[in-house]
Amino acid sequence: EAEKVFTHAFINEFIKSRRLQIAREHDADLVLRGTIKKLVEDTIAYNRDDKALEYRMDVVLDLQLERRSTGEVLWKRKNMRHSEEFPVGDSIVLSEAAKRAALEKLAADLAERIHDSIIQGF
Repeated sequence: EAEKVFTHAFINEFIKSRRLQIAREHDADLVLRGTIKKLVEDTIAYNRDDKALEYRMDVVLDLQLERRSTGEVLWKRKNMRHSEEFPVGDSIVLSEAAKRAALEKLAADLAERIHDSIIQGF
């Protein structure tokens, strides 16, 4: 699930910028590879009955941009961290929707940061 959300966010960010064209791996000049090293949720706020009110989702990624033909690493970042907070409540449906929205925002924010870092490197 998280892998799909991050992949989608990265593809959308590069399509939006139009600086680099998205292609299938075997047709691409460059390949961006990534690993989600850590994705955790921690409770950060409780009500007076010790019921969770808010969570923080933290992610740690390793990424590298490679020249497909040679495997040469052109850009690399290890342990990129980002977090997003989201509310929880009595409704499981609403809490899951808030969790999904937080994951999507986390992925979009990181995709933008990484895109900008890669583009500045060229």
